[in-house]
Amino acid sequence: MDTSTPVRTGPRVRPELPATRVVALLVNDLDVAGAPERAAATLEGTRFEVEAGTVTVLTPARAGRTVVLCLTGQLARAGGTVETGDGSSRRDVATTSWQLVVTDDPDPADGSTAADLLAVAGRGAVRAAARLGLTAVLDRPVAALDPADRTLLGVALALAGGPDVVALDEPAARLDSDGLGRVLDAVRDLVDVDGRTVVVVEELDRLPATTHPLVDAVVELGPFLDAR
Repeated sequence: MDTSTPVRTGPRVRPELPATRVVALLVNDLDVAGAPERAAATLEGTRFEVEAGTVTVLTPARAGRTVVLCLTGQLARAGGTVETGDGSSRRDVATTSWQLVVTDDPDPADGSTAADLLAVAGRGAVRAAARLGLTAVLDRPVAALDPADRTLLGVALALAGGPDVVALDEPAARLDSDGLGRVLDAVRDLVDVDGRTVVVVEELDRLPATTHPLVDAVVELGPFLDAR
């Protein structure tokens, strides 16, 4: 039996998305002071939109990280609005239960297996891990996972609570091009089938051309100033 991975060619045909919560973001005139210790830039008058059920790259990385830190409440808005919802339901995220979660690669030093961590996180994480193709490695210690599987495990754990948006912070900094392609391909399938919304903070020139079809939109943030 041929168990090789099929090679995808040509543009993806995205299936019709299932009914999900509206999680689109509309950012207008966002001002946020950067944090040099977190490699985050200062944003001034930034405008962009993230559509629900997409993979969107926020670039350059320092500016993208500022947006993520702002959306997680770690950097305060100095001005502007960040809204979610459509039409008459649109409102500022600060007045809703809207949530963005940043993925974090699990620490390989504590001796836990992937299954151990998923069991603690709950059923949502277990289901996400299966969807991300991790079933075959669940019994392995985290330390024995390859970097791409470790990153995907972090994504599964981040999805445990059903956040509106999941963010990957510079995955290319810790993965080679093949590993990055695996991660984005698995995340792409999660987005297409479950209607998830994912943002990727990354330098655009670090995304291999082979991964470009896995991305729906690129938001080039600006104007911004590097925090010193």
